Amino acid sequence: MSDEELDKSYGKGYYRLYLNMTDEEKDNDKMHRAKVDSKIIKENLGGVESHLDIGCSRGYLLDEVGAKLKVGVESDTNNVTVPGIEVYSQMNQVPQKSFDLVTAIHTLEHVSDPKSFLKDMIKKVSDEGHIIIEVPTWKSPGGPLRLPHLYHFEPDVLKLMCREVGLRVLETKFTPHLLLICKKVKNN
Repeated sequence: MSDEELDKSYGKGYYRLYLNMTDEEKDNDKMHRAKVDSKIIKENLGGVESHLDIGCSRGYLLDEVGAKLKVGVESDTNNVTVPGIEVYSQMNQVPQKSFDLVTAIHTLEHVSDPKSFLKDMIKKVSDEGHIIIEVPTWKSPGGPLRLPHLYHFEPDVLKLMCREVGLRVLETKFTPHLLLICKKVKNN
């Protein structure tokens, strides 16, 4: 799919039609994942003042992490239901220059150019901030083919890609999905 077709598909929420789950099951799954990921974030980073979540869905992770400044990027902006979140449909529309935490949870596998996407994420994180990326792997529940993914990442491949764009991987976790906690390399 072209970037324009991807924007249309995600912007209208078409991809959610491929999930073999009720709306309530989808919501419960997103809330559960937000709680699991938030716990990992708090255990590893403590509190954060500003948080940008790219592909924020309903906004549950932003709510769970509890930063003072909560900014979400979601193609389908009407899908964000948690109050108190600044929402933009594209990362380049976000006016803030840097955040303590930038997350992309189950987003990277949906973008047409993952390396460029990671480079754009780096531009949004403060020098002392963190980037967290979570993607499904072949071992994830339902496997990576359960949704229309453009890419499939395994730990070594994603770690290498992160290094190539100027990220240092601090931690690798399995949630049971693959989650990387990263910092940008200084002078990058």
